[in-house]
Amino acid sequence: MRPVFGWIITITAAVIFGLGAALLVGLTTNRNNTQPTSQSWNPYRPWWGSNNPSFGVRPGGMMGPGGMLNPGYGTRNPDETRIPIEEAIEQAKSFTGSQGSDLQVSEVMEFTDNYYAVVIETSSNRGAMELLIDPYTGVATPEPGPNMMWNTQYSPMGRMGRMMGGRVWGDNALSLDQAIQEGQAFLDKNISRAKLETEGTSFYGYYTFDYTVNDNITGMLSVNGSTGEAWLHTWHGEFIQEIEME
Repeated sequence: MRPVFGWIITITAAVIFGLGAALLVGLTTNRNNTQPTSQSWNPYRPWWGSNNPSFGVRPGGMMGPGGMLNPGYGTRNPDETRIPIEEAIEQAKSFTGSQGSDLQVSEVMEFTDNYYAVVIETSSNRGAMELLIDPYTGVATPEPGPNMMWNTQYSPMGRMGRMMGGRVWGDNALSLDQAIQEGQAFLDKNISRAKLETEGTSFYGYYTFDYTVNDNITGMLSVNGSTGEAWLHTWHGEFIQEIEME
């Protein structure tokens, strides 16, 4: 009887210990997942640049709301004031200037959730990278999504490829017309009455387009320059206005 009684005590103690550990982990997770709302909070950070900080991942995982590939700003303080588009342009130019002399901002779009900027190479007039500007803090950062995963020249993947093999990627395998066809086919299957704008931007590894519904700009999507895969930019919100640089 004593051996059996000893095993019962051991098992009971293990169960109690396990429940206690699980409770502690749960409390710690809930505390760490508290969403800050101050202007100083930056939900994503650039993965290249002079400071080269690490890329932040918020609760929800990579693809969830606020995740690495689907950024979001979380709950905002209603007393916060949005910066005007002119300030967003200056912030985008300041960030771009820190990345190289051959880069310049070509356009900035205002959405309800962020400002979006296209950066081009002045020497080639080709798309280099896409930026997001926080509409409240003015912090400019490289855009997640296709700009991170598909950009073969200005993302970490492109830099790693150059370091390993010295390779610099050139034109996309798909032509602009082919990318337009792939993008429109995706819209036809997923968004009623959506029409792809044909004046897209060719980046290294992909294209990015605006699309409209009932002749109003409604969103953006990117098309992989090799596979034709489409990726919706789901983090912008509603379109407000656009300014193109001269």
